[in-house]
Amino acid sequence: MTAPILVTSAAELDKICDRLVLEPMVAVDTEFLWERTYYPILGLVQVADAKGNCWLIDPVAIGDIRAFGKVVAAPGVVKILHDAPQDLNIIHYATGAFPKTVFDTRRAAGFAGLSGVCSLKFLAETLLGVTLEKSETRSNWTKRPLTDKQLEYAADDVIYLPEIMERLTGLCKNDEVRAWLAEEMKTLDNESIYQERPVSEAVYKVKGRSHLEPCQFSVLAQLAAWREKAARERNLPRGFIIPDATLLEAAAKPPKNAAELLAINGMPRHFAAHRSREILAAIRAGLENPMPPPERKNNPPYQEIKRKADAILAKIAQRSKEYGIDPQVVAARHDVEDWVNATPEERSRSILETTWRKKLMNG
Repeated sequence: MTAPILVTSAAELDKICDRLVLEPMVAVDTEFLWERTYYPILGLVQVADAKGNCWLIDPVAIGDIRAFGKVVAAPGVVKILHDAPQDLNIIHYATGAFPKTVFDTRRAAGFAGLSGVCSLKFLAETLLGVTLEKSETRSNWTKRPLTDKQLEYAADDVIYLPEIMERLTGLCKNDEVRAWLAEEMKTLDNESIYQERPVSEAVYKVKGRSHLEPCQFSVLAQLAAWREKAARERNLPRGFIIPDATLLEAAAKPPKNAAELLAINGMPRHFAAHRSREILAAIRAGLENPMPPPERKNNPPYQEIKRKADAILAKIAQRSKEYGIDPQVVAARHDVEDWVNATPEERSRSILETTWRKKLMNG
């Protein structure tokens, strides 16, 4: 393995990406800061090939790293990541590219007789006998210059991934399980995973919404959509705009004017005063268009749902053991309980309807 190369210019990045798109596989990871912003601030992108060459792409120095998108989107290049979805979402935001041909070592571990929620540190120690140093996990990756220890830590997160992928694939019990693994990885090519959700869905991120009456829920939906748009525009966490508890209070007892709005507990006075017309308009829209919370159903007693889910989970555990698969990669309890209580149309969208999962259960 050679020493990692820090990439700090657009010209260097273009040259390296032209090389990487010719590789059969590249390992990828990111380091970022995500504390006081809606979107994470990307501090570093680590890339390594199967030969042990490593590049550390510096978005702080380069600024625009969209050139890396051609590597991310290249279908002929396997992108190996550990716990891929978060990193891929961050990379998509930075490059605009939709990832193709992804291998997630965390998820793959569950097909190889290991835990499907294990850490990269665990995999490196278990499969390669390598101990990864994790002292820089909470570093400020946007501060420059980066220390030698940070650069070493960042490189370690990618240089072992190609060999880990090879080991995990080899540990699968048979070719059928390897085919299931490939099918599961294909789901990470789905572009909808990386697209921002419509602001109309933001209401489902508000805790405590299920206790509201239909008209109150409609107001909350409008307020949550307004807050989501404002958070994105200002690149601030939702709670920095207006806290959940304050939205719930406004929905439960809708204010009629700016004075009543500013009197709500937790309402940011300066911000709300500046945006009061918009907030009050959102409240009026909710009052004028009442709608029932979609998740309210005539649910059977939970004990009945639990009994049916327990039987399915027991079967999953039994069948998974036969194939050497971690049951956690098949389905979590909430997935099974949702499936039990779903309509036929909702069931068709459940992960339990995935081809390989149905084969596991019924084969």
